[in-house]
Amino acid sequence: MRKYLMILAAAACLYSCNEKESPVSGSFEALVEEMCGEYVLSGMHWTGTPIDLNGDGTGYNDLIQELCCFNGYYEPNHYAEVAVSDIEQRDDDKTISVSVMLPYPDFLEKDGKTYIAGVGYLPFTLRETYIGGDTAVSLTYGPVSFDQVPDEEIFLKGITELRITDFKDGEFTVRVRCHMKEADKTEYRHEYLNYYYRKLN
Repeated sequence: MRKYLMILAAAACLYSCNEKESPVSGSFEALVEEMCGEYVLSGMHWTGTPIDLNGDGTGYNDLIQELCCFNGYYEPNHYAEVAVSDIEQRDDDKTISVSVMLPYPDFLEKDGKTYIAGVGYLPFTLRETYIGGDTAVSLTYGPVSFDQVPDEEIFLKGITELRITDFKDGEFTVRVRCHMKEADKTEYRHEYLNYYYRKLN
């Protein structure tokens, strides 16, 4: 009987400790527990009409299929990290930092034609401010504009917005509004390019 009571007391103590350690739903701590960690790029989707980047005559909206055959394509760069920001904020702001390496087509122009020299990667850290309460969690999404880039950087020069969307349930999306060119064509297409990330277990 004594042994049974000791086991019961230990179980109650363990349960009590677990209860204390569980973050309050909707709190910054709950967001950290749910979202912080390592992620992997699960898709790269162009929202415009299917586009042919590699010049094989077939266009896709899934640009991973278009880019994977080019020099510079490097899947270890497709991992991202979500962590509590180490930048001191004013007042009591709490921030999450999202560090990514975004693959993009390295466009070049020659003799009036456009071609892709390879795949480049844009390293970027976005810091999002937490706004939450007991029943809701949200992050403010501040757009990022590229005002000064080298003239030869056709893709980067065409970015007018870069922001995080759909940051929940172990997934997030980096949405880029940008120009895109098809192989051997000069027209721009100004649409959204979505990079989808999912959390690793």
